[in-house]
Amino acid sequence: MTDLPLIQLIDERDRPYDFVLSQDSRTYQDLITPKGLTEIATYAAGIGVHKNLLVPKNNSNCLLSPTTLVEDAHAKNLLVHAWTFRNENVFLSANFQNNPAGEYRHFYRLGIDGVFSDFPDEAANLMMNDNN
Repeated sequence: MTDLPLIQLIDERDRPYDFVLSQDSRTYQDLITPKGLTEIATYAAGIGVHKNLLVPKNNSNCLLSPTTLVEDAHAKNLLVHAWTFRNENVFLSANFQNNPAGEYRHFYRLGIDGVFSDFPDEAANLMMNDNN
């Protein structure tokens, strides 16, 4: 319906509202399977995912090992944007309290293509200028 590149947003739980309306039983988790990513690649340039889908957290709010979602999406020629990055400790994992720049770096090293951030100047500066 548009010539603009689309990004499919994917939350960590539940299902897209259009699926609810059409009584499609698939969930967001179904969209990040190889089959789901293949389907997304037919209509979107990338995915915008909740960052916990890239790096889950344990019950202590500490980051666990990264998932393969970045690699899986890139294998389908999809861009990967993570959301939402914020600088306040209440939104940061235990690993990066008082260190939002460290969190950006951690995710950038996974190979993501972009972020949704409440602090876009910091996000862009770190993505373009930081080699650490």
